[in-house]
Amino acid sequence: MHDESSTALVTGASAGIGASFARLLAAEGHPLLLVARRESRLQDLATELRTEHGVRCEVLAVDLTDPESPARSTKCWPGPCVQSLDRCSTCLLYTSDA
Repeated sequence: MHDESSTALVTGASAGIGASFARLLAAEGHPLLLVARRESRLQDLATELRTEHGVRCEVLAVDLTDPESPARSTKCWPGPCVQSLDRCSTCLLYTSDA
């Protein structure tokens, strides 16, 4: 299990490589903030990861192709759940302490 004060942010988490990264990070015990446009898919994935791995998993449904979305999304992050972002992944980047 990882420090609950840090959170892995996964964009594009509703499908494909984003969902795969989320599953990998959850299996390693990282708390997650899942970001994508399709809220229902994010909620389904969050439920799966909470059930299978017992991790804290929050959902943020935003369209990151909209130039206004990143500014809006930081205002609607669940405050207590995201104190610091420890890991970030996208389709192009994955970082690990290993």
